[in-house]
Amino acid sequence: MCSSLKNSHSKSVSGTERAGARQTTEPRTRVFGRPRFRLSVVRVAAGVTLIELLVVLSVLTILMTVGVPSFVTLTHNSQTSALSGELAMTFALARSEAIKRGAPVTVCASSDGATCAEDWSAGWIVTAAGDAEPLRVHQPKASYLGPVEASGQGRVVFGSLGALRTAAVSFTVCDESIANVRCRLVDLAASGRVTISTR
Repeated sequence: MCSSLKNSHSKSVSGTERAGARQTTEPRTRVFGRPRFRLSVVRVAAGVTLIELLVVLSVLTILMTVGVPSFVTLTHNSQTSALSGELAMTFALARSEAIKRGAPVTVCASSDGATCAEDWSAGWIVTAAGDAEPLRVHQPKASYLGPVEASGQGRVVFGSLGALRTAAVSFTVCDESIANVRCRLVDLAASGRVTISTR
């Protein structure tokens, strides 16, 4: 009888241990009472279709067709404005020097930076009587394409009072071969006053 009680007690203890083992091992397979799930990520290779590529090329073609002429015009207008301003500043300098020196000062077209010529597009120089070297030499940048046209003369002479000894002259800075271009007019009055306007 004692042996039977021991056997039953050992069975109950082993059963309790197994139940406890189940209780202790079961939560390891769950998180907050919910089963774990393993997520799998599927990578999809992205690409560009032929139709999408054709659409992009068409849009780029339209933008280039519209934008390039506008950019060329904008660049030329900027260069024209800068060149006309430099020409006006040259006349103002020559007039100031003539008054200060009390002697004639000449502005003339020049292609070599030393002697006078007829084409103002090639550049210009400022010379004073009695000076071996020019007071200023200006040659347009190679990127500028537009001509500088004078109304009939290749030189301008300022007297000691600042007025012109030569006739009044008007300069046109422009390249009319470019669409929508804004030409600049540099007018030099007989009094020596310089004005810039847009045509």
